[in-house]
Amino acid sequence: MNRDTYTYLVGGVEDTEQRMLTQATALHAGVTTRTTALAVPGVHGSHHAERVTFDPPSMAMEWELLAPSWSDLDHEYAVLAGLLARPGDVELTRRVLDVVGVATDQHASARLKSIAESKGSTASPLILVTALLELPSVFWRGAVVTSAPIAAATDTSSPVASLDGSTAPVVDAVLRVTGPAASIDVRDLATGTGLSWTGTLAAGQYLYLDAAQLRAWTTTSASAWAATGSDVSTGLDYPAPGPLELWPTARTVSVAVTGTGRSATTALAVRAAPAYL
Repeated sequence: MNRDTYTYLVGGVEDTEQRMLTQATALHAGVTTRTTALAVPGVHGSHHAERVTFDPPSMAMEWELLAPSWSDLDHEYAVLAGLLARPGDVELTRRVLDVVGVATDQHASARLKSIAESKGSTASPLILVTALLELPSVFWRGAVVTSAPIAAATDTSSPVASLDGSTAPVVDAVLRVTGPAASIDVRDLATGTGLSWTGTLAAGQYLYLDAAQLRAWTTTSASAWAATGSDVSTGLDYPAPGPLELWPTARTVSVAVTGTGRSATTALAVRAAPAYL
C-alpha cells in the first residue's frame, strides 16, 4: 500500500497482488439518522429529541481480481467469498496511512448482504468483484484505552483525553471510581446521559460502572475492568436522558462528576475505545 492512502482488511487478511481493492471503495461508509419529531398544533415546525439515532449503514466494496489463468482466478474469488461470507460477523479493518507511512487502524463488524462480479475489459483473467456489507454496530472503533485519572474530590467537569478525535458516541464505556465515596454521579456534558451509584466505597477500594451492561462491582483491584468482586448493581441508576453515552463535541468528550463522601484520593478513570463514523 502506498503512503498517504487507505485500504481495508477483511477478517484481518490484507489484499494480495492478485486481489486489490479499487478506488471505487469509499473511505467512509456514510450514515443515516432517525429522530423522534413532535408536531404541536398551531406551532410552526416540530420538536425533535435531543439525540439522533443512527441506522446501520451499508458499505460497497470493490476488488479487482487478476491471475495467470481462469482457474487461478476462480481460486482468488473463492478465497475472497470465503472471507466475506463466513458465519456471523466479519471484522473489517479500515487502515489509513499518513504521509510518513504511519498506519491508523479502525475496526467494525460487518455482514455480507450481496456479492457480484463483472468481467474486465480485456481477454486476460481479470474480474471486478463488488460486495455490499452492512455494519450492524454502525461505528468504527479504535483501540481500547484507559484515561488518566480525573481528580474527583470535589465536583468537576473534565475532558476525557483518551477519547479525543472521536466522531461518534461511545456507548460501552466502563468507569472506575477510586474510593472513598458514598455516591458518585457521572454525566456526559453534551447529552446529559450518565450513570450514578449510591453505596459505601471505602478508601483503597475501586467501583466499576459498566454503561453497556448496566452493572456495578467493587474490588480492591485497579484493573478489574471485567465484572468481578462484589456485585453492587442495586446501587446503580441513570438520569432521565438515559444511560451514559459519551458524545463528542468538536471531537472532544467531556464529563461532569459529582458525589458525596469523597476525599483527596477519589478519582474517575474511563476505559473505552474511541468511536468514528
